[in-house]
Amino acid sequence: MLKFYKNKSQTFKCRVEVQGADSPKVIPRLILISQSGGPRVFFEGKYNDGQCEINIASTSNISSNKGDVVLEIIANNTVFTPWKSKYEIVMEQVVVESVGDVELVSSDSTPSLSLSFIEEDILEDTKPKMQKQKPKKKTIKENKHIEFLKRVSTSKRKKLLEHIQYSYKPNKQVLKWGRKQFKDVNSLDVKLRMFYEQNKSKTIKEDIKSKFPEVEEWDRNKVGSTINWKIVSKKKWNSKKAAQFQTQAGYDPMGYGGPDEYKEKKNIDGTFTISWSSGANSWS
Repeated sequence: MLKFYKNKSQTFKCRVEVQGADSPKVIPRLILISQSGGPRVFFEGKYNDGQCEINIASTSNISSNKGDVVLEIIANNTVFTPWKSKYEIVMEQVVVESVGDVELVSSDSTPSLSLSFIEEDILEDTKPKMQKQKPKKKTIKENKHIEFLKRVSTSKRKKLLEHIQYSYKPNKQVLKWGRKQFKDVNSLDVKLRMFYEQNKSKTIKEDIKSKFPEVEEWDRNKVGSTINWKIVSKKKWNSKKAAQFQTQAGYDPMGYGGPDEYKEKKNIDGTFTISWSSGANSWS
């Protein structure tokens, strides 16, 4: 956990090794996501010779004293989220410093990330002491808009990003969503997120058809805080398969729960009707 001192400027530092991109084209930024659901706060920093440094201004305008803190690295028009943690805003004076080693492999194929880091927690004392933890390997779960971008072939990816940056116009609903979530809706990263949200339904349907060819028809019905799922499949399923389908439809059980009340029955024509329920809102 990172601890911020209210009304005091601080500096977030980390070691980031980036391959395949010039230092001026690498942009690090820290995002504070308040626990109360208020607007996100962005702090953009500088990258030079492997050193990432982000100045944190006063945190007095953040709506919640607790929440999530996310580090984003933008390199060659690609956004990576290699590290995240929790933050807490306290009244005592503390020093905030997180040091990590990030290995970024970039090639003509899909880029990949691996991360190890050390978090330094500040103990309450007159002279703050730091308790170091052994570096732990982290598995990076990238945002869905990045996963979507990776599914685009290398030859078309650059043209798609140019289209999103210079030609794409988000519809009113997506633009309203973007303005609630981010300060700058004109950045490439945010435009990519809005583009993904706007085209998510079409992408999901195409992915479901290709990854679950045995599905003849499916439907989901939202009732209050619950989604009721119904699948007609040519093959017999199990709850694990249902969880994979739910994830592909945009409702990962890690965030929405389920599959609950899993049921399966064989139809006269040899197909199977499968049903289950999950949460309608993410709690992750």
